Amino acid sequence: MESMECVVDESVERQHAVPLPTVSTAASTSSNPSLLASESNEAMELALDVEEIDETGGLSFVDDDESEGGLCLQVFPELKENTGNLISRVRKVICLFKHSPTKNDDFLQKYVRDEFGKELPLFLDRKTRWSSLYVMLERFYKIRSAVRKALIDLNLQPSIVFIEYEFEHIGSIVQALEVVKVTVAVLCRRDSNLLTADAALRFMLRKLRAQKLLSD
Repeated sequence: MESMECVVDESVERQHAVPLPTVSTAASTSSNPSLLASESNEAMELALDVEEIDETGGLSFVDDDESEGGLCLQVFPELKENTGNLISRVRKVICLFKHSPTKNDDFLQKYVRDEFGKELPLFLDRKTRWSSLYVMLERFYKIRSAVRKALIDLNLQPSIVFIEYEFEHIGSIVQALEVVKVTVAVLCRRDSNLLTADAALRFMLRKLRAQKLLSD
């Protein structure tokens, strides 16, 4: 019996794997035009941080939270159980459409074409590439309206249907992973050093802290 395990085609993986660009091109390689502007702004902001540390040697850089005496690395708590369950449900829905051309073409892609004018397939993440989680969730969140309508038409069990709050939670995860993606691209540059790494990590923690404050 053919295995039902979902995998991502190698061509898709190569297409959406995080490249090793410079700061100026990190956002331009984004596969999603809707996120191009936000990635470009974050890349530019990160470039300013790198330039500031290069000029000062990293001695005069003060983190946003001065009361903590500068940057304070904290161990982030593990993902809550409901977040892990939410991502697992996303994978189940993706497998549902990837294993059934009828469900994908006649239900999901019908609504995708109505909204975007073209087909946008879902992607499944791989354990060997952390960036594939971002690709999977970003695409799922982008076509969430079509996914919701398709699931309603299929009249599936309520446990697999998503509510608005859960889509918002997925959107928050995508925003956080987007910041990590830009930071990793800078850390992987050939000309990266301790100063640029310091700036990149400060940038990432500052952006994640700001997102956390907005969500509280």
